[in-house]
Amino acid sequence: MGFQLTSDAFTYVYTQALLKALDMIEQDMNAGNDPRDTWSASQRQLLMGSDIPPPKYCDPEYCVVDEVPGCLNYELPTFGFWGARVEDRDDGLNPYAGQPQNWNVWHQDNDLWYMVGKQDQAVFQNREDKEICRHLDACGGISAQKVDDGMVVFRLPKMEVGLVVICGCCGKNVGNDLFLNNPLIEISFNTVPIDRSEWDIFPNAKCVRVLKRFPTSGRESETPTGHHYLGVRLLSDNPTPVRISHVITL
Repeated sequence: MGFQLTSDAFTYVYTQALLKALDMIEQDMNAGNDPRDTWSASQRQLLMGSDIPPPKYCDPEYCVVDEVPGCLNYELPTFGFWGARVEDRDDGLNPYAGQPQNWNVWHQDNDLWYMVGKQDQAVFQNREDKEICRHLDACGGISAQKVDDGMVVFRLPKMEVGLVVICGCCGKNVGNDLFLNNPLIEISFNTVPIDRSEWDIFPNAKCVRVLKRFPTSGRESETPTGHHYLGVRLLSDNPTPVRISHVITL
């Protein structure tokens, strides 16, 4: 999903900005000025979302809310609010309570030297503290392969549009094989199976958009418990594990 690239880019940009700010404060002090007169946070203009120009590139279907999408992410490391969550199979609000729900969380078991540079490996491989080199990044997902694994039920967070996307693990192009073109999988919204013809690859090849917007009629539009639910189950044993790495909602 590019999160590591984005994280590194932000770190670099903010570090450069911090160094530049220190230089500017030092210039003020050397000139005999109180830097607080210029840089005090209380003097800054407070900008709101409405002050920002409209985006140049944004799907009008989803540019109608101020909130960012929610995302349940099984990759490591993961921080922040997770959005959707797996419903307890015995919870009274679970619409599939009592049915088999045996999907398990899986994470890739990486070698100690995974993504560690060869120069660093050469220095640390014989040291007692070599464990500090371990890269924390690991692919992951909630996984099932057998029909006996039953269903995984996600309680979805508050949504404004009704967009629901699931992504697969592992690989850049697994959306087709795991979901879109896999006749052995069924995905339901509020207990009603979603018509497979409504799915599409979005926003990249590892993800499938199973719901573009809220249903406007039928059982799938009803929320007697106050929550929307996404159910995923295998209709037959799958040749390979089906692993859901992300559930994205808006």
